[in-house]
This record gives sequence, C-alpha cells and structure tokens, in this order.
Amino acid sequence: MSSSRLRRWLSPKSPLCAERTPSGARRAALRCDWEACEPRALLSLAISNVTVEESPAPQVATADFTVTLDAPNSGTVTVDYSTRDGTAKANLDYSPVQGTLTFAPGTTSETIQVPVISNPASTTDSTFYVSLSNPVDDTISPSAAEGAAVLLLPPATPAANTTTATSSNSAPQTPVTGVSTNTAASLAGTTTAVPGVASAPRPPSSTPANVQTPTTTNPLGSPSVAGTVTPPSSATAVSLITSAVPAASTPAPKADPLVVTNTNDTGPGSLRNAIETALAEPGKPVITFNVNGTAPIVIKTQSPLPAITRPLTIDGTTQPGYHGTPLVTIDGAQAGAGANGLVISGGNSTVEGLAIVQFAGSGVLLQTAGGNTISGDDLGTDRAGDPGLGNGADGIRIDGSPGNKVGGTEANAGDVIAGNGLVGIRIVGASSTGNVIQGSLIGTTPDGSEPLGNRTDGVFIDGASGNTVGGTVPAARNVISGNGSVGLQIDGNAASANQMVGNDVGTDVSGTKPVGNGRDGVFLDGAPGNSIGGSAAGAGNVIAANAQVGLQLFGPSARNNVIQGNRIGQGAGGEPLGNAVGLYVNHARGNTVGGPGTAANTITGSTRANVIPAAAGRTQVKHPATTPSHHATTHGTSGSGGLHIGSLDLSSLLGGSTSSTAGKSAGTVSQALSLLGRLGNQNQGQGN
Repeated sequence: MSSSRLRRWLSPKSPLCAERTPSGARRAALRCDWEACEPRALLSLAISNVTVEESPAPQVATADFTVTLDAPNSGTVTVDYSTRDGTAKANLDYSPVQGTLTFAPGTTSETIQVPVISNPASTTDSTFYVSLSNPVDDTISPSAAEGAAVLLLPPATPAANTTTATSSNSAPQTPVTGVSTNTAASLAGTTTAVPGVASAPRPPSSTPANVQTPTTTNPLGSPSVAGTVTPPSSATAVSLITSAVPAASTPAPKADPLVVTNTNDTGPGSLRNAIETALAEPGKPVITFNVNGTAPIVIKTQSPLPAITRPLTIDGTTQPGYHGTPLVTIDGAQAGAGANGLVISGGNSTVEGLAIVQFAGSGVLLQTAGGNTISGDDLGTDRAGDPGLGNGADGIRIDGSPGNKVGGTEANAGDVIAGNGLVGIRIVGASSTGNVIQGSLIGTTPDGSEPLGNRTDGVFIDGASGNTVGGTVPAARNVISGNGSVGLQIDGNAASANQMVGNDVGTDVSGTKPVGNGRDGVFLDGAPGNSIGGSAAGAGNVIAANAQVGLQLFGPSARNNVIQGNRIGQGAGGEPLGNAVGLYVNHARGNTVGGPGTAANTITGSTRANVIPAAAGRTQVKHPATTPSHHATTHGTSGSGGLHIGSLDLSSLLGGSTSSTAGKSAGTVSQALSLLGRLGNQNQGQGN
C-alpha cells in the first residue's frame, strides 16, 4: 500500500538548503536564499500502512507503523500521533494509543506500536488508522498524514476428533497406551509401549487371537478410519487415539449488531437492538444504516426507544442513497402516550440524518449531560414537507442540558423543525446554557418557501442564559417563520446574556418574501441583558411580516437589552415587509435601541396607525429627513410619524443629536416604533 505524507519547507537558513541546491546554481543559492532553495527544499514525514494477522487469544499481536523522515534533519523533529477507528473498534480489536514521536538529529526512522486484540466476535477483516499531526519544526506544514492497519482474521484451527478402542487379554497384564494420527483412509496399527513394558510390532499377516480391529468414525465428516491394534503380550488393554482434520467449511457471516438492516421494532438488525447493543459497548459506538428498500425507510416503534445514557452516534447519513436529505424515518405514532422520540441523557452523542415524527412527546429530549449534536434531521416533518407528521410536544426540548448544538454551519447540517404540537426548539432551565442553534429552518417547509409552523413558538428560551441563536456568517442564519405564535421568545429574569444574531424572522429563506409568525417576531418577556442583533457585520436580524409586533420588550425586568443593526419591517434586500408594529417597548426600561453607524436599526413599514399623545413627556425623536422644528414627538397624529407612545412621564431618548446617530424610524400609514407604559423610561434609542 502507498504511504501518506506530511510536507514542509526547509528554512532558508538550514544547512540542508545548500546541500540540496543543484550543482551550478548561482552563488546566491549557496547562501540559502529561500527562492533558490524552494524548488527542492521539501522534506516529508511518511507513515507506512501495515497488515497484521490477529493472534489467537490470549496472545497479543502488534501493528508496527514505521514513520520516516526522508532526509536527516539537523535539529529535533517531533510529531503527534493517535489512533482512530475504521471498521476495527478501539478496545475491541486494538488498544488505542496516542503520544508524541521524536526524531533525534540525524534520525530518519521511528516506530509506533499498536497492540492488536484477538476478537473472537470478528467475522471479517477490519481496519484502523494512525494519524500524524502537529509536526514541530518551524518550517513543517501542519497538514495531516495517516497510516492504515488491516487486521486479518487468524487461520481456522483444526478440530481434534478422538476415538478410543480397548482390547482385552485373558490374562491380567500391564495396560499400554498407543497413539496413532490419522493421515490416510486406512491405518495399520502400531503400538508404543509405556516405558518399562516390552512391545514389538507385528506383521499384518500374523493375527494372534487377542488382536482386535477397531473401526473409528470421524464425527466431523471425514472418511472413517480402520486400523489394527496389536497389544504386546504383556498388556491387557490398549487405547487408540485418532485425530482427523475436519472437512473445510466457511462460517456464515455474523451480522454487525450496530448496523440497522431492517425496519422491525425489535430483534436482530432493528434500531432498538442496535441501541441496546451500543449502550453496552465501550468507547463511543456508532449506529449505521443499511436497510433494503425505497426511501423513505420508515421504522415504526411500538414503545419508547431505550434512553441513551452514554455517548453514542446514530448516523442516518450512512443509509445507501443518502445525498443530504434524511432517508430514514423513525415514526412514533404507535409508541404510546407521552413517548419521546430519542431521550439523550448521557451527553456527547450525535444524531444526524434522520426524520423523527409523530411521537406523543418531543422528537428529541436532551437532558442532564450536554455536548450533544442534532444535525441534518427533520423534527415533525420529512423532506417532502408532509404537514401531518408533527410530534405532539416540542420538536427539540433542551431541559437542564448545556453546550448542545442544533444544526450547524457545515453542508447539510441544518435541521428542519416544523409542524410540532408546541414549540420548535425549547431551551429551559438554568443549566441549559451555552447551547447553539444554527443553519436551521424552524416553522417552514423544507425548502424554506412556505409556512409549516410549530403550533406555538419557533424558539422559546425559558429561564436559560448564555445561549446563541444564529451567527454572523451566512451559513449560521436560521429562518424562524410561519409559527403559530412568536418567532423567538426569551422569558424570565434568569434568561439573560442570550444572543440572537443574523436570523430571518417572519420571511422565507431568501429573506425577501413574507412568511410571518402569528404574533410577534421577537418577544422579550421580563428578560434582561440580552442582545438582538449587533454592530458587527452580519449580526443584524431581519424581523419582518409578523402579524403583531416585530420586536417587543415587555415588563420592568426587561432591562439592559441591546437592540442593534436589525431590519425591522424590511426584507433582506430592502423589500417593504411591515410588521403590525415595529418596536414595542412595553413597561420596559434601561434598554439600548440602535447606535452609531452599523449599530443603527431600520424600523419601517408597519401597518397600524400611530397614536402619539400631545403630552408625550420628554421623549426626543431625531429624523434625518426632517427639520429641527419637527424633532418633537408632540406633532404626530395618526398616520404621520414613526412612534406610538402610550403614556406620560417618559424620559426615553430615541435617536441622537448628530448626523451619525440620527434616528431612522419611519412610518408609512403606520407606527414603526412603540413605547408603551408609565414605566417605559430610561430607554435609549440611537441611529434608528
């Protein structure tokens, strides 16, 4: 087999530079100029591939990987190494190793030894790998190299067949035991006497009266063996042991219990059996799929599946024919009252490439230990967008579990979470921190063009802090649209330091067409210290076309929130997609809306009339398109401005006094910005 390599450039100052310069090169090359050395200044580390025959237990073989440096180096070179599973599994087929290999100056070869374990359950040859990484030298590239070890099954051991024949003499004598090995179809008996007892071979033509001729039959199917046993005159009995080589046979291949091969609810090859087996195995086992049939492959569970109490992976992308959309569906319509699809409490588990539908409870429940990844899945529908497959409760419920990832920025990592009976994604409890939701469609059809709403909210963060919805790169954007109630709700005094960045709330996947949520786009209910948008590139959200308020801050505890860089009532390309009310500050105080430059929000296109009382307190509004005499809020009447202020004694500042912070709230026949309530003071709005 070929070897893979790690390449590096020699330093221009290396003495090897001059040695590798072609003869006749210009004088500058002898000074080891980088340009002169570059064409031939490549060294490489290579790791061999090996083939190992497993030893019968309890012996242990080793896989010896040779790592070579293609030329001596004047300094020390180190490189890290570690094993990884292929079809061979750590602690079952081999003992995992990791460490650092060191090449002393002038050394060009070192060896990595990996113990190979005899695994009697193996029925096929298998493979594992040793990866090189992090070579330490100031000119070595950090790219990876890897060697493969192919483990061959040990040869079959012939089974011994033993037959004992006894011959008796009339006179009592000393017993003698003889051993004969079956190497032919017939056997002329020869005996070997016990030391101290006389015996002699007898010709076949001479058959004394005390000779018996036993016939043995090989129970393994080889030909019968006939032989003549002649006991010595001094013996009363002789035992004959014959050994035969069994007929050649090929054992039936043993099914891998971690491969789902059928849609049965129980038994070998079922998903349930694979989970039960994986829970008993060491390491982090991987459940794969190889089910015959035409997609969708539907597994109908008749009872709740086993809870996943330790790390494992369920990988639906392994089903033949997978090309980015789930082919395997787990259907819980018959699983029983309250049944959840997958319950994961052991942490560090991965579920990818599956559709999980029609469970009475939640599609996926993450609790206790965290660090799980739910990616490329359909929760509550399938990729055909069937609207009748919703789970009865939440699509995904994260309950007291930290550091989980839903979706992702990688290709095909986003989830479709739609049509469920309650919330698309619910994050609840003080321990549910550090969770990330990215790249997913929450409340739309799988193509992101039409509503397929979860019955209540798209995302509901309930008393949880430090979670992130979206991200500043385009692949991290979630579409949270078409849900029956609120797109994103953050609720409770403990729900702080959450970030919502770069999402589309109320539009289709293009960000330009309306797929509004049934109530508000974003609703902060008594939640302090959260960020909606931001001044960084890509941080702003599109919050548009929602049936009630684009963004609402509600209650005295909803303070110290920062609302920046968002398009409220406007599509990603500037399309007019008004919410009924743009921004509604309802008895909330101490919040920051907008800011200079990219922190400014665009708040426009709302559809309800303004109501701005004459005695609106000390609120100031800055419109860049108006003259200073129009800055006061007392001039507005229905349909004339961008504000709705519903009580007195407000000391909010909306917009700044300079051109860089001047407000950009705008109304058509509408209100784009609403401040409501006697307690709605101490809010600041700049650059909107």
